[in-house]
Amino acid sequence: VRANPGRVFGGHGDFNQDGSLLYVSEFEPPPSGKGFLTVLNGSDFTKIRSMPSRGKYPHDVTLNRNGKILCISNLGVETGPHVKHSGIHISRFLLPEERFLDRVELNDNYREMSSEPKIPNSSRIFSDDPIIQTDARYFISFLEVAKPHLENFVYPHSHKPIVNIWSVKERRLIKEFVFRSEEHTSELQSRETI
Repeated sequence: VRANPGRVFGGHGDFNQDGSLLYVSEFEPPPSGKGFLTVLNGSDFTKIRSMPSRGKYPHDVTLNRNGKILCISNLGVETGPHVKHSGIHISRFLLPEERFLDRVELNDNYREMSSEPKIPNSSRIFSDDPIIQTDARYFISFLEVAKPHLENFVYPHSHKPIVNIWSVKERRLIKEFVFRSEEHTSELQSRETI
């Protein structure tokens, strides 16, 4: 699987229900960041078509539970009358027509997250970090639109040795799992001291 010439993969994709199509996110390199929803053949991953993602730097792509609506998040901050807070939004497309439906603003306000674990005696080494909470709030906001039936969100952070389980409805940490490794020992010790 390769990004189209002059583009970068946004990092995510999802198959349609019968597996015949794979929808992926792509964007032009900075400073443009112009986003695309690209449709690939589900067997040999050749490009079938590509359309604007209706935003910049698209990332997450997923189909809703019944496979009729495709959601693609656009992470680039935008301006204009449709932007209410962060400029981060989901573009929704109706399948199988791939017709653009609307844009839904997402929320990444970390102050709405509670890092007080529901499970007593859980680790809190990283869960109080505003970056972790901002990421978790974004993903929960994404799930509230794309997968509203999900109750929990399991988040393996890409830059920290943790996996956090968050309650989607309560926006609250359930449990934090810390993986101790030599690479992160000094960071863990300094955070545990604090």
